[in-house]
Amino acid sequence: GTTALILAAEKRYASTVALLLDEGADANAEREDGTTALMLTAGHGHVRMVAYLLEAGADVGAETDDGKTALMYATERDHDELVKMLLEAGADVDAELADGTTALILAAEKGHPPTVALLLNAGADVDAETDDGKTALMYVAEDYGYYYGTGWTGEQVVKMLLEAGANVDAETDGGKTALLYAADGDGKATGHFAMVGLLLEAGADVDAETDDGKTALMYAAERDHNGLVKMLLEAGADMDAEDDSGRTALQIARYRNSPVASLLEEAEAS
Repeated sequence: GTTALILAAEKRYASTVALLLDEGADANAEREDGTTALMLTAGHGHVRMVAYLLEAGADVGAETDDGKTALMYATERDHDELVKMLLEAGADVDAELADGTTALILAAEKGHPPTVALLLNAGADVDAETDDGKTALMYVAEDYGYYYGTGWTGEQVVKMLLEAGANVDAETDGGKTALLYAADGDGKATGHFAMVGLLLEAGADVDAETDDGKTALMYAAERDHNGLVKMLLEAGADMDAEDDSGRTALQIARYRNSPVASLLEEAEAS
């Protein structure tokens, strides 16, 4: 099911939306999945239509069957003017999708500092987590690089989240922290080492481990990251830590015949 208003909003026909609202169209009509005209216009980034709908009484807190709100639609498309407008209209900054994802997590995953700033300034829970325990900080640490086409970097977002009090050692259900996500990457994206450095400077536990005993040093050894191994060793990483298979970072490197092995051997000798 749908309505003329929803169709007009979907097609971005601003004048038609205004006409239908003037004629008494229900601003809160929904599709079967809960989608409203406000959500569609927020996703399109159409400021004028969002203003029409809000003035007509559109519910800023309406959500789809999976919990998605107009604020989330605007957030995932980086429509900052609309994010601000919806927040001022009373949107719940900490509303969650069915899996626990919030607007802040969406903004962090997208890597858009202006949106992240708006949400944090509106009181967003910086440590909100998905059902598996993943936080905004972890999402950025996992991607850690340059967000192509945006001009932004993950480092900027991480700094904002840390300044807002993000728990640097928060863990997923599997025990993975932001530092472990950052270490467990391909290392090709810009800012990889800088990301690890930021987390360490913020006091991240260098020896944090997953439920199967893997540490950041082990991830770095697996990925043949000489520079990262050196950084972690200088931060005091435990070379003798063992995963559930009884392997140390050095043993992992040797098994892979990795050039990192010599660096770890030198550190062990000293």
